[in-house]
Amino acid sequence: MPILPVCRPTETGLDIRGLRFYSSVYFLAHNQAFLNRTVKEWDYDLLNRLSKNGEGKMKPPQFDPRKKVTHDSIKTIHKKCITHELDNTGEALRHGHLDHLKNIAHGLDGIVIGAGPSLEKGFVTLKQCNDRALLCAALQALPALYAGGVKPDFVMLIDQEEAHHHIFEKIPPEWLANITMIYLVCADKKVVERYPGTKIPCWTEGGVAANLFPESFAINPEGNVAVALTKILHFFGLNRIFFVGQDFGWTDDKSHAAGHHAANANIDHQAFNIKFGKEELSGKTTTQYVAAWQSLRGYVSENKMRAFNLYGGGLPILEAETVDHESMLHLLPDATNERISSFLRLLSTSRPVEGFRYTPRRKELLRDLRKDIQRMEKYGLSLQNNQAKIANQMLKLRVDFRNAARKNTYIVDLMLEMDEIIKDGNYERDDIRKADSLVKRASKRLEYFDKVVTGLAK
Repeated sequence: MPILPVCRPTETGLDIRGLRFYSSVYFLAHNQAFLNRTVKEWDYDLLNRLSKNGEGKMKPPQFDPRKKVTHDSIKTIHKKCITHELDNTGEALRHGHLDHLKNIAHGLDGIVIGAGPSLEKGFVTLKQCNDRALLCAALQALPALYAGGVKPDFVMLIDQEEAHHHIFEKIPPEWLANITMIYLVCADKKVVERYPGTKIPCWTEGGVAANLFPESFAINPEGNVAVALTKILHFFGLNRIFFVGQDFGWTDDKSHAAGHHAANANIDHQAFNIKFGKEELSGKTTTQYVAAWQSLRGYVSENKMRAFNLYGGGLPILEAETVDHESMLHLLPDATNERISSFLRLLSTSRPVEGFRYTPRRKELLRDLRKDIQRMEKYGLSLQNNQAKIANQMLKLRVDFRNAARKNTYIVDLMLEMDEIIKDGNYERDDIRKADSLVKRASKRLEYFDKVVTGLAK
């Protein structure tokens, strides 16, 4: 049994950096309680690392690694996201995919438009950017852009909520009809269906695509459209990216540009203070904004992207060169309308997924889980005499749940519920019943998954 020098006790548990490089790990813990707490914290660390670095297939989509999370919040978000993806997968297969567009936009520039309050000062500049760069924005920014006379080349939807129906009441459908929308497959189905223009799906990391199309392009938007659009433009291979209206905070005591659904909302906020060049900037922001700001900066830095920011207030994107309106226009080429039109034609041309096949896996994934329950029920006949065996079997069930969840992410939330059953000892019959109930719920969930996806393959 190897002794791993990378494991050492700390004030908060066990330092586990480096363990992911080993296929098997042995713990020498001074007591069972310490071991159980460490393994539980390892789950949180795993989910954080998977979401942040894009490793593996198990993370909950849209999980924000910088927020303090609980098992309940992860479970709720994950189940909702996967359920939405199952609802949308049929249409997504017909709408097409983005795989054929990798690196197809070399030489083009892109502008990622946000709905921050500084957007209102950029309308004139953005109008002059038409045919000189790809204009892309969040779907929820469209009312503000429509009011300002700016029409983007394509928009993106990542939200799982139904809140965006108001957009269709504020903008004529004919204005939207020739704007392509890229949507995450986990987005709300009714909003996707109502959009009048061309719709192209983008798969979510850790979602249905991890099981059905593991090689397909997928992203983790990290809860922010600017981050999602930046990742997609990078996939398209754009030359440079310009940020406009990406304030990540309040400007002139406003959180959003006029026309945005949250422009007049009373949003809880915190103060920030940051050094920007020789200046000290202070203002108001939110935890969600800061998380998105850090994610965007990290992605730009990690991928060495050529980025520029038309800064108008709020939190500056430190990894992007700050430009004013005049210098931004000077940096953009005079006209690339033919290349932009060619790219948009390719983007809006549907390429349905053909030859899709799926083999049901419910029985395979449940085999070990059911065996674990059968053994525990046998040990439960003599509960007090078999406490050690029950404890070991519970830990094995937990490991088997993790293995099953890696192969089908639709039961990740149930895997986390299994973690809540684990104790230091003194298991009761009710604990065995709870574990059995989880396995039965997993069976129903996997049966539904197989039924839906098998139907799509016909």
